[in-house]
Amino acid sequence: MTLTPDRLADALAAVPQVALGTLPTPLVEAPRLAAAIGVGRLLVKRDDLTGLAFGGNKVRQLAFFLGAARAAGADTVIAGGSYDQSNHARVTAAAARAAGLRSVIVARPGGTHPGAQGNGLLTRLLATEIRVLDELAEAPGDRLGEVAHRARVFERLAEEQRAAGHVPYVITGTSVPLGVLGYVAGTLELEAQLRALGIERPVVAVTSAGATQAGIELANRLLGEPCRVQGLAYLPTGGQGPTWVATLAGEASGLIGAPLRIDPITVRNDDRAAGPAYGHLSDGRREAMRLAIETEGLLLDPVYTATGMAGLIALVRAGELTPRDTVVFIHTGGLPALFAYAPDLIA
Repeated sequence: MTLTPDRLADALAAVPQVALGTLPTPLVEAPRLAAAIGVGRLLVKRDDLTGLAFGGNKVRQLAFFLGAARAAGADTVIAGGSYDQSNHARVTAAAARAAGLRSVIVARPGGTHPGAQGNGLLTRLLATEIRVLDELAEAPGDRLGEVAHRARVFERLAEEQRAAGHVPYVITGTSVPLGVLGYVAGTLELEAQLRALGIERPVVAVTSAGATQAGIELANRLLGEPCRVQGLAYLPTGGQGPTWVATLAGEASGLIGAPLRIDPITVRNDDRAAGPAYGHLSDGRREAMRLAIETEGLLLDPVYTATGMAGLIALVRAGELTPRDTVVFIHTGGLPALFAYAPDLIA
């Protein structure tokens, strides 16, 4: 199935949404960084500038979740499930405030940089209530299994909220079909910008192992594949990244009345730069952050965009991207984490 941009926009418009972001975000040239890493042309889609509570990719995704919460008559959002430096927790708490709802943000104990700093500080300022639950530490290691585990924990919290007289809406994470739609909309925006610049068949590189890439994949295929999509996983996936992305994209396609089956073998999601572990400030991440700062004054966060840029550099060094390629790098934000990582960054 192929759709025109207008038809895809109409399909998205039928899904409830809350306007949260400052859109469209800029698409800017990064010529010195392009030369430093070895591609012909590099543009950065500045989704770190989506506006709400220091922005990032979650703002686009939360527009659909908060739309669903309002449509369901909810007065409370239950969300989170990751560690203290969660971008999802920060933006969800802010989105709930912007939509006039309460938020119960759930965190798992531990993490690399816990405490009232970075995202942890902002979430504490924004959330109505924060709960730290040991049982979330028992979640499976794979992304989709983790979401399923959260769902069981969050439903118990939802029952507590109902007993207290509230109407909860549960968000188990953005790696669910509804979360994919944020970057279907984001890809429509990007496609219009690329057309205006006369750029054809660029490589769109995005740090993702789930919903963000799935949204780009789905929109790109529905629009006739004007781009080549390259996912760069932010954590080791054991080779499962393409399956996670394809599954989410396929499930999301039904939400907009454009059913599409995506074969995982056609999805490119590379996790070579994701090790040794999630959130670890590896040498590759340090190099990526340094190059972006020194060439363009561009800040990358230590967990997501630094991993994506490190992955992009690795693809060039492996000969999989060349000086003939035009690359669009999706800057997914996450910059508050820089403050939590300060001791590691200035050591």
